[in-house]
Amino acid sequence: MLKKLLLGVLVGFYPYYCYSDNIAPYYGTTGNAAQGGHSWSMKDILPAPPGLDINGVFYRYTANKNPEDDMKVHVQNKNANGTGYIFRDTEDWSASPGGIEVRKVIGIGDIPREAWGDGSIEVEGTGTVDNASVIYSYKVDPCYDPQFSPSCPGYKVPVPDIPEVKIELYDATQDEYVNLSSEEKVSIEENEERLSEEEEKEKEEAEK
Repeated sequence: MLKKLLLGVLVGFYPYYCYSDNIAPYYGTTGNAAQGGHSWSMKDILPAPPGLDINGVFYRYTANKNPEDDMKVHVQNKNANGTGYIFRDTEDWSASPGGIEVRKVIGIGDIPREAWGDGSIEVEGTGTVDNASVIYSYKVDPCYDPQFSPSCPGYKVPVPDIPEVKIELYDATQDEYVNLSSEEKVSIEENEERLSEEEEKEKEEAEK
């Protein structure tokens, strides 16, 4: 019955994703948060994409108790941004016999993932809870970050980071060689030729 209820809202018990070519929000459901116990971290339950809002909680369990015992069961999530709970739903089994299964589908407004603290099933009084399942439905807006796609509202074309290049300009007026007279240039060139010839002679003598 619970599976049919889930199918009426979102398809299946398992994590589910669908994407749209027009960058529209997409929807999904988590796995069973209570599969590993009656307390859980939402960081381990929700998928990674930013812009995720939880919009529903589906749960079921079997309450085991004696008819004369008082018992309440709270399915809840702490408020990650303050005190108290961001979500809490309570069933009072005090006047009921044990062995009864409860199944509930609770729609809530889109509440950002950042507000959802650790979740748990808390038993108040005498009794136990078996076969528990807690599933969250969610909506993801890919354009939560406008830079996700050029199709997102508010998208800004990235400006490339161009490194600054320092260019030193050649100033011929500051070049001592350029400012020499023709006679001085000839004299320098002759001296350079003479030094080159002397180095060659020294090299030849050293090889003998």
